Amino acid sequence: MNLIEALFERRDSDFGGALFTLHIGDRLAAVHGRLIAHAPEFEHYSPSLLLFQDILKWMVGEPYRRLDLGCGDYRFKRELSKATQETRHGFVGVESPATLLRGVAYRLREAAEGLPLGGVSALPGKAMRRYDLLRALR
Repeated sequence: MNLIEALFERRDSDFGGALFTLHIGDRLAAVHGRLIAHAPEFEHYSPSLLLFQDILKWMVGEPYRRLDLGCGDYRFKRELSKATQETRHGFVGVESPATLLRGVAYRLREAAEGLPLGGVSALPGKAMRRYDLLRALR
């Protein structure tokens, strides 16, 4: 059994994994496992927000008391959450050109986030998350 399967099979009050989907008609509109993603053609309907609301309703009868909304300062996260927890980012990789490139990208992100440039400082992190999301959806 691989790690992901083991996480989705575990169900206790301390930890558990689940995969949630939202369909509009017969089309997959949004999905949430560890990350949330939605189909761009449904953007106007805020499918990720609708899915989060469904997940929160589902949690009422379950032993879970916390839903991780992921990184990023977004309005819907501020509206749905009642607490925040700081998280750090990083990766582990074997020595390779891809690992070297990813390390450079993380150092660039950290340097940019440390600059007093307001929203511009967040652009490298947003670009990295967007790239990871696009890569995950292929």
